[in-house]
Amino acid sequence: MRSGPNSGAAPDTDLHERMAQAELGAAVGRALTSDAPLALQLQRCAEALVHHLAAAFARIWTLDGTGELLRLRASAGLYTHLDGDHSRVPVGSFKIGRIARSRTPHLTNVVIGDPEVHEQAWAAREGMVAFAGYPLVVGDRLMGVMALFARHALPQSTLDALAAIADTIALGVARAEVDAERDALLARERAAREELETIHRVGQVLAAELELETLVQAVTDAATELTGARFGAFFYNVQDERGESYTLYTIAGVPREAFAGFPMPRNTAVFGPTFRGEGVVRLDDVTADPRYGRNSPYAGMPERHLPVVSYLAVPVVSRFGAVLGGLFFGHPEAGVFDERAERVVSGLAGQAAIALDNARLFRQAQQSVRLRDHFLATVAHDLNSPLTILRGQAQLVRRRLDRQPVAPDERLTNSLDQIDRTVTRMAGMIGELSDLSQLAAGQALVLTRRPTDLVALARQVVAEYQRPDGRHRLRLQADTATLIGTWDAARLERALDNLVGNAVKYSPAGGDIVVTAARAGEDDQTWAVIEVRDSGLGIPATDLARIFEPFYRGGNVAAQIRGTGLGLAGTQRVVEEHGGTISVASRQGAGSTFTIRLPLLDQSAAAPATSLAPDSWSTLGQ
Repeated sequence: MRSGPNSGAAPDTDLHERMAQAELGAAVGRALTSDAPLALQLQRCAEALVHHLAAAFARIWTLDGTGELLRLRASAGLYTHLDGDHSRVPVGSFKIGRIARSRTPHLTNVVIGDPEVHEQAWAAREGMVAFAGYPLVVGDRLMGVMALFARHALPQSTLDALAAIADTIALGVARAEVDAERDALLARERAAREELETIHRVGQVLAAELELETLVQAVTDAATELTGARFGAFFYNVQDERGESYTLYTIAGVPREAFAGFPMPRNTAVFGPTFRGEGVVRLDDVTADPRYGRNSPYAGMPERHLPVVSYLAVPVVSRFGAVLGGLFFGHPEAGVFDERAERVVSGLAGQAAIALDNARLFRQAQQSVRLRDHFLATVAHDLNSPLTILRGQAQLVRRRLDRQPVAPDERLTNSLDQIDRTVTRMAGMIGELSDLSQLAAGQALVLTRRPTDLVALARQVVAEYQRPDGRHRLRLQADTATLIGTWDAARLERALDNLVGNAVKYSPAGGDIVVTAARAGEDDQTWAVIEVRDSGLGIPATDLARIFEPFYRGGNVAAQIRGTGLGLAGTQRVVEEHGGTISVASRQGAGSTFTIRLPLLDQSAAAPATSLAPDSWSTLGQ
């Protein structure tokens, strides 16, 4: 319950006073419902109190976040400054603080002699008569204090009006606090959303990018943006092909030339902890840190160096524990970087470390592939010479035997036949190696295209694998007499040989191997379709995606059956170079079906078909 005025208050008000009170209420309402900041709203309320009540001056305090201090937010009339002894009033101290503590108004029309008014000399000098102080309360929450001095007595109706004004201002302060909290929450949500979008965007770049400079620049740009840094840099260590280590950097926020005149960060007291991977360094003022300035030859910041006061550095550490580099951020003002900035950069540093690891592994893989391709080309070249010599010597021996009057020994003839088959097999393998090395080097295969009958090729390959012991049942099923296209006969026969040879190798005794040849048409294109179907081991689902990779062999056969892992890779490349496709359908334990589709010539324009002589056949892949 609010207390009444001391003696001397006017018992009633005239029409003029009621109109002034009404205009005061309207002015306060307009001020508190405007779009202006709270401080300006309260200032307008204080000015309205002075204007409509002819007060000497009026002031409004609000409670700070600690709940123990009143901060002066508005002052109008005789005094307009917001600093001085009354700018910060502890709750419970002075008359304003006691009003806040008790949450009851203090009202008097006799200022001189009032024990609550300590500035008696000032009050007498300024002719103060009345004082009215009201706590600003909403429910059980103290929001602040409103007070005014007047050089005339305040009637009861004015004091009642002031009580209502105090309640209105209290609600305005509370609403402003709610609005501020809402705006802060929205700002945090917006910042978090932007942060997540940026991190997601950077994550997509890092997941897809294997070029070191591009990915570290993306991290540097994003981290500089999210931390609010004036500039940022990413110093990272790399190794050249000779294994020599050196440091590169990217920069954001300023031109690259801004760092060009300075040496790379060294193992100094400030930089050292980051390059050693000892953790995050966040300083509100790096110049006040005891480690600052301990790096010779510079005493402090080098001349013309970018101004750094706020400092944030985060090491980038590989999953294997090696320090890959560091992210460094600066700002010319103090206290810019907070825990959120530290958390964001630490997260980006983790992403960068994974991306750098992946990029390094990719570069190592590239080097391995280059070495492997060089090896393939070298082996293919070096093996050709002795193979040619071996083939020539075998042919020479056979011609000499043919000139003998007596039939040669059967064992010798069989040996020569075995040499022919081995040489043929080796020639096919060398051809595969040569093709793979060319394709790996980005060179297209030089195909010797001529009209070729695929049915005839398939028939020759099936006949080659027919064995007298009948261990496998091989058969060719063709729904057409010919399938003619302009193809490289030697390479296609080698491809078919790979597929049929694999079917024989991976099928158990008594297993069926069926080669089908058919014509198919779709999308205004006629295709030759060859299927090689077996009832063998099958391919595990986990291996299907990699079955055409060079040197890859499925886990269910690698340790049991010998092979190079080149046959299917070479077959795929030959088929694709012809404009065709190859696919596989398989289930472990239930056999496999390989399907080749090749574009066909218009048969009306086809020249006579040809195929390879038997001595060029290959059994690569067995």
